[in-house]
Amino acid sequence: MSLKRLMRDQITIKTANGETYSNVAASVQGNMVMTFRTGIPIRQGDQIIRLTPAGVEELFIVEDPGFYSKFGSIPANYQMQVRRATPAPTKSSAMAAPETAYVKAFRMLLVIYEKTRASKEPIMVEDIRDELGLSKEDAEAAWRYLRDKNLIQTFKIDYAARINAYGEDAVEADRLHPDEPAKNFPSVTYNVVNVQYMVGSTIQQGGDHAIITKKDK
Repeated sequence: MSLKRLMRDQITIKTANGETYSNVAASVQGNMVMTFRTGIPIRQGDQIIRLTPAGVEELFIVEDPGFYSKFGSIPANYQMQVRRATPAPTKSSAMAAPETAYVKAFRMLLVIYEKTRASKEPIMVEDIRDELGLSKEDAEAAWRYLRDKNLIQTFKIDYAARINAYGEDAVEADRLHPDEPAKNFPSVTYNVVNVQYMVGSTIQQGGDHAIITKKDK
């Protein structure tokens, strides 16, 4: 497989001298961003911006451009060491509606995907909660959402997770079609029945969109 086919992210690079380079193919992996666009003069302090499929803007600051010359069949490339930064809030973002549980869960899925797709080891929700900017309650709720949708592999320890095949499909399909609804990431339907007192009766339960009919004796 060509290395260039692994560049699945689209980033924007803003240099310190005011130049902007958009739609740059790259691979964002935690604190490292790789790209073959070596014609861009990247320096320490430049900004890297990635817009996730969930519509969240991620901002990184370049700490080391990490330029590598061509070696054998590997073309020249940047392997930038970056740190995550929080973009300054704008008037429009400050007035935006609060994130839904759906968006929080999808943001968590993206981080789990990036951190575990090449590893057999799980990560703990608590370890990525600050990175996601979620409260303990919201982070645990997002984990339960992903568990119930079977998009993560869970373990005996609560709130440990690793991406599974269904989760990978959801993320990669969404990146291929960012303007379309995430078909592999539908909402979860919960049915709750509270019974105070019941004698000689039955409860019949159906799934999402199921039709239940009653036949009189």
